[in-house]
Amino acid sequence: MKQSPDFYFKEHLDFLNKGGNIDNCTSNFLTPFLFAINKPTCLFVDDTLFNLLHEQNQLNWSKDGILWIPPKADYMDEVPVGFSSLYSKSIQLLKTVSSSLWDDVRLVVCSQSQKGLHIPVLQSHPFEVNKACDYDLLISFLNENQYENVDLVVEAFQYSIRGAIVDFFPPTSGNPVRVGFYGEDVVLHTFDINSQTTISSLAGYKISTNSDEGENVSLDILLQDNFNKFYLDKDYCLSGGDSKGGRVGFPFKELTFESFIESHRESYNSLKYNCLCGFISKAEVWSPPWFLKNNTNENPVSEISNKNIFKYADLHIGDFVVHQDCGVGLFRGSKVLDSDDGELQELVVLEYLNGGLVSLDINYLHKLSHYANADTENVVLDSLNKKGIWEKKKKNAKKQANEVVESLLSAYALRSRVTRPPFVADKQIESLFINQFPYDETADQRRVWGEISNDMANNNPMDRLLCGDVGFGKTEIAIRTAFRAILNGKFVLVLAPTTILAQQLESSFKDRLSVFGAYVNSVSRFKTKKEIQKIKESWANGKIDVLVGTHAVLYDDIYLNNVGLIVIDEEHRFGVKQKEKIRSIKHTIDILSMSATPIPRTLNLALAGIREISTLNTPPKSRLPIETQVSYFNDSLIKAAILNEKYRNGQLFFVHNDVKTLPNYVSYIQKLIPAISIGIVNGQMPSRQIERTMNLFVNKEIDVLVCTSIIETGIDIANANTVIINNAQQFGLSQLYQIRGRVGRGIKQAYAYLLLPQGRVLKRDAFKRLKAIEENTHLGAGYNISNMDLEIRGAGAVFGYKQSGGVGGIGFELYSLYIKEVLSKLKGVKTPDILPQDVIVNIYKNAIIPEKYIPSPSIRISFYRKLSSVDTIIDIDNIEDELIDRFGPIPNNIKKLIYNWKVKVSAASCGVLSIEKKGSILSILLCQSTLEHSIKSVFKSLPQLSTEMGWEYHFKSKKNDELCILFNIEKDGDISSKVLMFMDKLRAIIKQ
Repeated sequence: MKQSPDFYFKEHLDFLNKGGNIDNCTSNFLTPFLFAINKPTCLFVDDTLFNLLHEQNQLNWSKDGILWIPPKADYMDEVPVGFSSLYSKSIQLLKTVSSSLWDDVRLVVCSQSQKGLHIPVLQSHPFEVNKACDYDLLISFLNENQYENVDLVVEAFQYSIRGAIVDFFPPTSGNPVRVGFYGEDVVLHTFDINSQTTISSLAGYKISTNSDEGENVSLDILLQDNFNKFYLDKDYCLSGGDSKGGRVGFPFKELTFESFIESHRESYNSLKYNCLCGFISKAEVWSPPWFLKNNTNENPVSEISNKNIFKYADLHIGDFVVHQDCGVGLFRGSKVLDSDDGELQELVVLEYLNGGLVSLDINYLHKLSHYANADTENVVLDSLNKKGIWEKKKKNAKKQANEVVESLLSAYALRSRVTRPPFVADKQIESLFINQFPYDETADQRRVWGEISNDMANNNPMDRLLCGDVGFGKTEIAIRTAFRAILNGKFVLVLAPTTILAQQLESSFKDRLSVFGAYVNSVSRFKTKKEIQKIKESWANGKIDVLVGTHAVLYDDIYLNNVGLIVIDEEHRFGVKQKEKIRSIKHTIDILSMSATPIPRTLNLALAGIREISTLNTPPKSRLPIETQVSYFNDSLIKAAILNEKYRNGQLFFVHNDVKTLPNYVSYIQKLIPAISIGIVNGQMPSRQIERTMNLFVNKEIDVLVCTSIIETGIDIANANTVIINNAQQFGLSQLYQIRGRVGRGIKQAYAYLLLPQGRVLKRDAFKRLKAIEENTHLGAGYNISNMDLEIRGAGAVFGYKQSGGVGGIGFELYSLYIKEVLSKLKGVKTPDILPQDVIVNIYKNAIIPEKYIPSPSIRISFYRKLSSVDTIIDIDNIEDELIDRFGPIPNNIKKLIYNWKVKVSAASCGVLSIEKKGSILSILLCQSTLEHSIKSVFKSLPQLSTEMGWEYHFKSKKNDELCILFNIEKDGDISSKVLMFMDKLRAIIKQ
């Protein structure tokens, strides 16, 4: 009789409890077995197996009720102030859970060496946040349990108070929690730390106490009641204790993923359990969630809305900003003025050279932008007494913006005049090729491939820029593009800025294309002259389908003959001469450029039809966040990191960015662990030596690659999943992010260790950089941690290179504005005569965001900034919704502010310059030249409008072409709806 796995689970559980032993208990068995037990369980694991078991089981506390207690080493205490070790985070979670959430524990996986661990436990009941929760008691509990009061909640043990709303981030939750106290109603939601907006509602939440007080309790005592205890030794033998009971093996056959696919490709259609590892019996199948190709569980990175480059709390006191009229200054916060008539007005304070100050009204924050420049250390403030210098900078930037746009338009015109036969799609073969992609395709990859397919199907050559963060799958899109070209009998040239990147691209293209009969080769300084000559001949004779090379191929016409497609990776890293050469050939050949750079959405839209841009904003699924730790340089840590990779047959990068002392670290590591193989690479080595070393590393013949930042881009080695960055304080933010992105490219858990010299006290900026890297570990975090720096690097990719220098003088955002203005003018897009920001509205006093509603000046200003950049009423409604979501019901002051901006938007579309209320008089100032032919219709319709609103009116002449209409209104009446109604009717008259 056939038995289901559940039968064997019960049988084996009884066997273990009687002192038996089960051999060959790999994680494929352990995961479903332990989850089938209806009783809390503790599994003590041999230290050497702990990390392997942990990474093979993507299970955690917030989703699965599982605690992991890793082995501890001395180096785990070698952490600078302000940072946390991976071990301390695990112990902190254990302490928090054990205090008051122990009944919720489902499984504890503990390393054997930690069996006698003692932790301070203050036994108490959890604080229950529910509909009966008291506001004051919640805040008191958070304070008593060492939660930090902050402006924005972004990490564990933080909370924020904003009137009736309390945000807090317990370490036991994957997302922070927002509690709204609205009268008798208490509403709970989780929210996203990036957007700060709510995700999903909660019925309630239990917060555990967090205290170092209490009795030191051993783990054994915590586990003595109601817990099964099992032991897994280094030979994968599972036992129920120290008894000498019998031994059995688990009666199921373990299959590899590949063998199962081959034998069951047509028959599988469902998952039984959601576990990372799995096994198959004749009755049922347990499979990891990534098993089914169509089981997409994508987790898109929130697209950064670049309408404003300001993000929620990015503007801090002391940050560099740009005022369009005054130049580069320092943000010094805000102040609220109380006038004699009781009106409150908030102003932003900016500091300039020699202490000069400017107070900027919140209605004019559209003139303010963040100074997005990578080199802030050498920024010179502008002088209020020498505005001519700033005006000269703007003039030069505008001139360069014109040159950039002219270059873009010229290239576009040239391409429009060139025709070539379309690249025809063979859907059957392409479908087969795409299905060979070893990872799940993201929605963004499907969309972008559709955009490129459409380009290739046209009669004009393609020129598309593909942007995406590290690891988002740009190379796969490039390979598909090359495949389409090959199927149409075209030859493909792939350009890379460095030899190592060229070698990596050759390998990637070869892996995917050679199976379909395409021949891929490369030319670089890794090749001898004889080899290069032979490759030239093969290329000229049409025997090579895809040729990968560095800039050298641009200066030999033989490589450019008969090319149907050029793929350019990281074009902004080429030299000036190479970039000019690329530009000279772009208009005749299909071009796909790639950049690991986010491009502002609004700039993307402005360039539509002139510079086609595709973006990949969705990271691949099934990749784990990179475990990141900042630590002092320590022999034990380095040794443990290397041995951990060695144990799981992996490899490691050791990055030290000083060529002279680089060999010292080869000797150091060799002395530390004599048995491992070490390679060394830097950009000054002979090319053949670099090639040999990289090939040995790719072929897994080298365990540790000691290198400079030469590996920053392009290296994609799935087996290398640990990187140690020495003297991490010397690296820039995006550079750290790019180097860390060299690991974690497969499904294995990846680790990054950022090392500092012993005792080094970090400067403020260095601390912020390293803290940002430590906190932002998910794939795609580049969009959060280094947006400004990445955008500046991307300016070259979008605008061109010689001309992109204007960015440094005036900041990225203002330069982008100039680009858009020139483009709009040349496209014939009529710029509105009056913008909402230009309209003066004085209807309500005290139209500000109260400090009680949003205490943080940075966050208040970010919302003023959003309002100052609106174009439509819908934009304003969205901002209002966000305010309510994050801060609760809006007070009257903000209702007035929102109303004023709705009037501004409506007025701008009607040719209205200002609307002001003084006592019983409402004055509306019209711009006659803006109204043009509609002015007679306005005059004709005014009597009827006046009657409908119940307002008498008369005219008052003004200077130039301004016309003022004065309405007699009730002094203390509410005119809000009537003003908007007047604007709607006026707009309808103008459109007639």
